Amino acid sequence: MPCPRAALIGAIVIDRSRALIASMVFAFLLAVVWVYPRLAKRYKQARKTVVAARNRYAEGEAPAWRILRAAARKGPLQRIVPALYRWMDKSPDFKHPARVDSLDPFVDLGLKSLADTIATHYSGRPDAKLNWNEAEGAIRRAAKRARKKRKTQSPLPPLNRYSMPKRLGQVRRELRAICRIKH
Repeated sequence: MPCPRAALIGAIVIDRSRALIASMVFAFLLAVVWVYPRLAKRYKQARKTVVAARNRYAEGEAPAWRILRAAARKGPLQRIVPALYRWMDKSPDFKHPARVDSLDPFVDLGLKSLADTIATHYSGRPDAKLNWNEAEGAIRRAAKRARKKRKTQSPLPPLNRYSMPKRLGQVRRELRAICRIKH
């Protein structure tokens, strides 16, 4: 039997749903206060990593190549030569410091004409002309050859460079021969 209305006049009614919502909001605020410094720290680390990656790319080989191509298309030789050396310095395919005469001009005639043009430029003669299409192809081929050579070479020197490693079968035969001599 339900309570009469008169009995509820002096009673305090507690709405539990509002208390539950208030406690959940309070717990969420505590969690935000606790998590915020950690999230801010992670965000700063991620931002630094992204900025460092962008800087590495901006100072890398691909942008240097684009600058070289732009200079070669519409610039004088005074802009092409520094851009070429900058690109060669950034590329892992060439020796450092970059030098055009360190390329093998006897392998490709385009490299020989490029080296001759650069030598003419540095000698102070104004008649140095560069055929960029020929030079670009020669540079790409030289980079490809150097890349292949670098990939086939071991990054570590041999452990014992004075003797060639023997095959296991050859070592066994030699040991058997030595054992037969002693007996």
